[in-house]
Amino acid sequence: MTDPNKQEQLAAKLAPMLKAWMEELQTPMFIDRMNLIAMDRMVKYRAHLKAGFTEQQSLELCTK
Repeated sequence: MTDPNKQEQLAAKLAPMLKAWMEELQTPMFIDRMNLIAMDRMVKYRAHLKAGFTEQQSLELCTK
């Protein structure tokens, strides 16, 4: 079994990091970055389709 004291220490270390991460998720820069990543994936997917791959093959190639 895990030591409850160690669990509390770990939770105390992680709490500020989780809070900072949650705050970052709400920033316009983070949202813009995620939008760019999504657009990049869509461009690659469409390029695979245009090159003759099936939808399933294109999806598989874009998830690697």
